[in-house]
Amino acid sequence: MFVVYLPASLEPPATFDTHTTLATGKGGRILVMDDEAPLRELLAVMLGKAGYNTMLAADGREAIQL
Repeated sequence: MFVVYLPASLEPPATFDTHTTLATGKGGRILVMDDEAPLRELLAVMLGKAGYNTMLAADGREAIQL
């Protein structure tokens, strides 16, 4: 077990813009590399719906070739 002590800050907490926009691919290309085929395919579908073209690789060697 270990304990981490962090110093308290006297500054008010930072505020962030809560309005976020999703990136749109507009023809961008992304290389997806993962050794699990279902995960590669899922990422390809998700990125495709966001407007990106994907290239899939199962390992580093295949990714370098692509």
